[in-house]
Amino acid sequence: MLALALALALHPGLIGPAAPQEPPLIYPVSDDSGPVLVRGADGQEQQWMVTRLVDRATRAALRGRIAAYVEHMQPEPATWAPLRSAESDAEGWVRLRVDDLLEQRGLWLVAEAEGYAPSAEMTPFPSLPWELERGMDIPLQVLDAFGRPIVGARVGWHLGCGHTADVRQVVTDAEGLALLRCASGDYGEIWIVAPNVRGEYRDLGAWRTGRGVRVLHCDPAPTHRGVVVDADGKPRAGVHVGISEYHRGPWCLTDAEGRFALDGADSTELNVIDERTGTDHWFAVPPQGLEARFVLPKPGEDRAEPELPDEPNVRLRAELPPGRHREGVPVVAWCGARGYRAEELIELGEELAVAWPAGSYELVFGGGRGDWCERRAALVVPREGAVELAVAMTPRPRVRMWMDATSAFAALLPKHGSLELVTATWQRSIEEEVLEGRAIAVPENEPWAVRARLYDRARSISGSLVDERGELEIPPLEPHRVRLRFVDATGRPVAGRARIAKHPTGQLEYEGEAAWSARAEHVELSSWLGAGRWLLIVESAEDAWRAPRPISELELPPKTSAVLDLGAIALVPAHHRGFTLRRPDGAPAAGVELRWDDENIALDEEGRLPSGTFAGPGDRVEVDLEDGLTVPFAQTLEGSGPWELRWPAGELQLEVRDASGEPLPRFAVHLDGTTYEGVEGALALRGLATGERELLIAAQGFVPQRTTLDLAPQASAKLRLQPR
Repeated sequence: MLALALALALHPGLIGPAAPQEPPLIYPVSDDSGPVLVRGADGQEQQWMVTRLVDRATRAALRGRIAAYVEHMQPEPATWAPLRSAESDAEGWVRLRVDDLLEQRGLWLVAEAEGYAPSAEMTPFPSLPWELERGMDIPLQVLDAFGRPIVGARVGWHLGCGHTADVRQVVTDAEGLALLRCASGDYGEIWIVAPNVRGEYRDLGAWRTGRGVRVLHCDPAPTHRGVVVDADGKPRAGVHVGISEYHRGPWCLTDAEGRFALDGADSTELNVIDERTGTDHWFAVPPQGLEARFVLPKPGEDRAEPELPDEPNVRLRAELPPGRHREGVPVVAWCGARGYRAEELIELGEELAVAWPAGSYELVFGGGRGDWCERRAALVVPREGAVELAVAMTPRPRVRMWMDATSAFAALLPKHGSLELVTATWQRSIEEEVLEGRAIAVPENEPWAVRARLYDRARSISGSLVDERGELEIPPLEPHRVRLRFVDATGRPVAGRARIAKHPTGQLEYEGEAAWSARAEHVELSSWLGAGRWLLIVESAEDAWRAPRPISELELPPKTSAVLDLGAIALVPAHHRGFTLRRPDGAPAAGVELRWDDENIALDEEGRLPSGTFAGPGDRVEVDLEDGLTVPFAQTLEGSGPWELRWPAGELQLEVRDASGEPLPRFAVHLDGTTYEGVEGALALRGLATGERELLIAAQGFVPQRTTLDLAPQASAKLRLQPR
């Protein structure tokens, strides 16, 4: 009962059947998680995956589980049961049979533990160990194109491609708010389902605790409604309707009466997937405001396409008022009885002649993203002869939109932002027209707004604010202004640079990188990231100085016109370069390469960072000699430094043979959460932490063996494994 409660707490939407059999007591037999071969009760050989769930920061073993899922090509509903799952033991080991899953299309493994963000890998043999990071509760707010909260939006978070199951799902409240519990801001994708919301992927923007609400600005899209029936006119329940614009779709399912409401698809065609017959069919969709009726053909038959006449049988004219017009009149024709849709354009000053199948049509002139007010008309196309129709068109009202051309927003707009004319069902880009001073055609009988975007920020200006002159001011998205200065220990100004970022590397969106201050009294920088907790990254301009804390947290308050003054930031002399690293024998680690600030750098002859590169508290030093003998070194810098770092001096010489005394060709040694691979009966390691340690030795076809050794310098052991 306790195990079931734990599984439900981990994810109620992903619970599936238990493992088909009690897992055998097996361990990885190499530095990979598998395959580990096991003889089943029927005498047949099975392949198993064995890995260990650990905390990414501490490497401590975790109680959790791993579940196997397959992709769904039409992922609606967005959660489904796994093929099987297995729970970890007290040491974090998880054992899962996979040989009968290898042929599954799109096999994913998902690892979870209480209090940790889930992780996914598209492989039957995942990482060894499998590291999980502490989960965060991420507050979200979902806004429509008008900047209004969306109530009841389904927000799903999936870790693989769009064909994979949601690992978290939440629904927004009356304020458009929802809390995504125990997640990570660094990976996975968000998919939102709600009326008039375009289906598209979104990320969590490298969210960190304290950063405030992650606002998700949604693009508009129509909602397509209709019914799916079979060839006899009977409703078809449980049929998928949608489009594979993304792996995620969007898709929906028909209800018991065959009806559907598809949110998020801005398309003139939809795909109907009939899983019962294994067929799919494409149907044209009617103009907005009309319901579709999709009639599936009989099994084994194709849909009958309407026959077009040889000669034009419809002539259309658009009667335009005097004046200079910029574009022709678009026409959408819909014959519901035939499911036939045609899209045409009546060029300026011309008549349109087309050939359409006979039937009753609904015609839509203008509207949409164009320059003309929408007009609708009914038309019957006869089986013989031709028909003509003339429609008087009215230009849409035009609004001149303007903004301060000298503002930082106007300067950043062409490269980093956008201006969009939005309605409930569509949007179009207008920044070029606005910057050139052209008036914009706007909808006449439906609400509209202008949405200004810059990086992750957005602001919508309602069309109801147009003044009596027919003008609309677009106020800029004001940045936060931050002021600071750099000084030495005596308060003397020194040169430095600062920037505000989402991510320590600054590779994700950040703004306001200040110029080198050149000992200026103050440095002022702008941030477009909005209120919340961000990172302040400080860099020195000279090798003689460095920041004691190059990365710190910065709290930006809700937007005000005031300047946030951080005062003086003291830089310290760079008389040392952080740390000295020594090998296990005490010699400087001269020439050793390590990853530092997203670059590969080599330590100098004294085992220090090269000139101009600094280390500070909180930095993690990780070095791998890749010599097949020395274990990787890893240590986080604490205190004020400089630091004297040294590889541990423990060494191990291990000899592993079978019961007859023959060296094992290949075996694995699990020590301190790390797996090492031995060959030809031998394994030699140095750079190990000294002291008493438990070793677990495993090999294919042999009973695992545990032993305890004191890893003082020159420790050695000889072991023999027994066959299973």
